[in-house]
Amino acid sequence: MRLFIAVPIPPEIKTAVAELLAVLSRAGADVKWVRPENLHLTLSFLGERRIEDVSSIKTAVERSAREFAVFSLAFSRLGVFESWERPRVLWLGIERGANALGELAAGLDRRLARARIETAEKGRPFAAHLTLGRFRSRRHAERLRDAAASFAVPRSMEMPVASLILYESRLFPEGPSYTALAESELPTALGA
Repeated sequence: MRLFIAVPIPPEIKTAVAELLAVLSRAGADVKWVRPENLHLTLSFLGERRIEDVSSIKTAVERSAREFAVFSLAFSRLGVFESWERPRVLWLGIERGANALGELAAGLDRRLARARIETAEKGRPFAAHLTLGRFRSRRHAERLRDAAASFAVPRSMEMPVASLILYESRLFPEGPSYTALAESELPTALGA
């Protein structure tokens, strides 16, 4: 089973991102865009795991969720991993709430480590972002960079972080399909 743990994206943000992707795709860049229904904020990519690991992972997710109260985040700007000269991933950054999201990811990693569940990205620092697409080549990357530079994030692109979901990812030629295996809600206040 190919697994990851993520924060779900509310429908209104998925709609706003779908509109953004429609605009950005006009640049003609060679990008495989994320389907709006698949949008999520990855906290921990676990990779291939045995079915026997799922119970321990679910417990780690539940306990991690209880350690943080619901908080909100706001998206900021567009950017890329690695650089515009060597673009790999186009992302939407997080402004407000990025530190809390990083703390949530670190707490989750500690819980997973205690359960002897290694993450696939062990040692790589957490970077709070929403993946929008993956570059297949550099074709028209400059045009996409110019479109990204003129993008202004609307105020409506704010969302609560209210739950964590353990997903199974299945890869198909037309793109990945995600199935929620378990969801753990964050309390509205600590101690609640």
